Amino acid sequence: MVFESAINGNENDAFAFKRQYWHGKCSNCNRFNTSANWCQSCDPYRITQEWTSGNKDIDDCIKEFQFNATEHRKVTEWIPFDKLNIIKEIGKGGFGTVFLANFQQNTSQSIKVALKTLPGSKKKSNDFLSEFKSHMHCRLSGSRLEVYGLTHTETKEHMMDLIKIHEAGYIHCDIHCGNILQHKEDSWLSSLKSYIADLGLSRKNEEHILKSGIYGVMPYIALRFY
Repeated sequence: MVFESAINGNENDAFAFKRQYWHGKCSNCNRFNTSANWCQSCDPYRITQEWTSGNKDIDDCIKEFQFNATEHRKVTEWIPFDKLNIIKEIGKGGFGTVFLANFQQNTSQSIKVALKTLPGSKKKSNDFLSEFKSHMHCRLSGSRLEVYGLTHTETKEHMMDLIKIHEAGYIHCDIHCGNILQHKEDSWLSSLKSYIADLGLSRKNEEHILKSGIYGVMPYIALRFY
């Protein structure tokens, strides 16, 4: 498929300043890619074609972030559940259950991911998509979190860098030891990295200011009845 809007010439190319020969060439417009294996003029349109989750709200949400992706590694997608093989449950709380699973990205590569159930997924789409959108806004703001996409009821790779949450305009609202994940690469030279997880209670700054209340688990507050 050729996307006509992408081949009108360099004079109309909004991404000409990003194109470099070392990124390779786009097979659609035959121009240099804007990043490694990614043409921002063509690929966002290509990846939104010929798939559906079966739910228009979910489709529109995923496509919104696909159109905004500036690099191949920041692309999120709808993932058929048969590409996932759940290994075991690794965590459970009031805002979802997390599983360790293998994700078959292609015929030759499989990676381990975290799958988190999204509360409210059996009810209104907007209820459970809000957490996914929070993760993706942080991802586009530069978070090291890898969000691979949505499947029938779960999201992938549930890790988050707190400072990036704040740069994206979010407050976590539920910090405790169960939401801090640690990861170390296989190399003995790599350092141990900590990530803030679970944005189920996160709020935009302005929402937090307008609404007063206690969010999340506060174990040092004794329960009282009056």
